Amino acid sequence: MLIADKKHFTLGLFMAIVFAGIMFTMFMPLFEHGENAFQASDRLFNRISKDSSYYMPEMFKAAESQQGTNVDVSFTLGGENLNQYAKTLLTTSGMSVQDIDGKMQVQGDLGQMMTSSLRDADAMFFNKGEEVQARYGIPERSAMYTWWLIYGAMDKDLKLQSNFAPAAVLGKVKNKGIEVAYNYYGIKPISAASNWGILTFSLVFYVAYTLWWGYAIFFLCEGMGLVMKKGAKKEA
Repeated sequence: MLIADKKHFTLGLFMAIVFAGIMFTMFMPLFEHGENAFQASDRLFNRISKDSSYYMPEMFKAAESQQGTNVDVSFTLGGENLNQYAKTLLTTSGMSVQDIDGKMQVQGDLGQMMTSSLRDADAMFFNKGEEVQARYGIPERSAMYTWWLIYGAMDKDLKLQSNFAPAAVLGKVKNKGIEVAYNYYGIKPISAASNWGILTFSLVFYVAYTLWWGYAIFFLCEGMGLVMKKGAKKEA
């Protein structure tokens, strides 16, 4: 390999080695619970984001707006266990469930069902999964996942009936209530304000580390004579 500029090539090689060394260290289990840097930062940002993702009061109001709205939908969740879980959840929340032509025919007060599911979601958000499991005799994560599937299936069937207003509410509560509770279950929230130091360090480190690698590549290329030059202007 021909080196056109030994000084810049050596500098670029040094920077690339430092970059690789830091990268290797970041994959080492040096943090809490044997986590590496990527896992630890992921957990940190999940905890911070959870602190600002509590939409339950708004979701309970949305459910209240559907009190007295009776729905009649049919669907299947595609698995014996899931269908059985769904029947348990729905009947406990006051819905009528019948098996018709291989599908569940579900009827009842939509608002009442949504309020019941949000009670579960609220418990899950605050890491009280034992309450959900005691209520249904179903593992808490399985219960919340089943609620998520139920919402999606009901939303789809209501749209097929051109019943768009309750479908829109279902979609909103599914995304900001059920899904959020499931995703953040087991995570302890912390505020961004109380962790401004580590957040600032993370941002500065990310920018500096990215630039470091960029300059390493730049100096290596320059050292090997791979430089961009302005093309000569062609006369007509």
